[in-house]
Amino acid sequence: EQEGAQIRWRDGPAVSNEQRIVSPYDPEARSSRKREEVWLGYKVHLSETCDQDPGSPHLITHVETTVATLQDSEVLAPIQEDLRAKDLAPGEHYVDQGYPSGAELVRQAHLGTQIIGPVGQDTSWQEREQTGYGLGDFALDWPGQVATCPQGKSSLSWTQSQELRQVVIRFATATCRSCRVRAQCTHGQRGRTLTLTPPEVHAALLERRALQRTPAFVQQYALRAGIEGTLSQALRTTHLRRTPYQGLDKTHLHHVAIAAGLN
Repeated sequence: EQEGAQIRWRDGPAVSNEQRIVSPYDPEARSSRKREEVWLGYKVHLSETCDQDPGSPHLITHVETTVATLQDSEVLAPIQEDLRAKDLAPGEHYVDQGYPSGAELVRQAHLGTQIIGPVGQDTSWQEREQTGYGLGDFALDWPGQVATCPQGKSSLSWTQSQELRQVVIRFATATCRSCRVRAQCTHGQRGRTLTLTPPEVHAALLERRALQRTPAFVQQYALRAGIEGTLSQALRTTHLRRTPYQGLDKTHLHHVAIAAGLN
């Protein structure tokens, strides 16, 4: 841990990855993991133009350097803000699955940028196994704050959490226990519970999850392969993953210099 300018080994309970210093030489470096890849340091996010006009060169327009523990989904909004500040915000921004959330799909669309990228699937067992009733099988009356299950039964309660930005819908235990298709709906001892995002966000997620399964989306999303090629070039020809500097600011300057050289 760090006390002023002094770095010493921590004696006591472990801290989170966001707080844990992994090198006494660089107190800002952090440890992170992506699948089998583990590294100490930082993350870099590159944004590149992808116009299909043969006369338009593809240029890196933005470089974002963050601590290694910051999730990709937390970086999308700052990247868009910086691009707008430079008057470079795209009409469409192609990103991988780690970046978009339902809230950002809606927010960026309102600001004039369509985020093109797959979102995570519903992780419930009903959706995962495709053998039960998922969220899409329930009729939602948002103004009336009532949900209706596939068997025509109405929800018992509808609770909105402003802090968590969620809607929690519960069905009566007695109703679910007597249902003839209970096993297709819930494995719990109580009634079925639905946890939803606000209506506009919920609709955006349902629409994107349906769209990303279509051949048209796959063909459109193939455009993102360009930035993967740029990242590959940067890794093969520069020290993008081996910064010679200490600290976030100097590492970011290193990344900007690499992007300028690639351009």
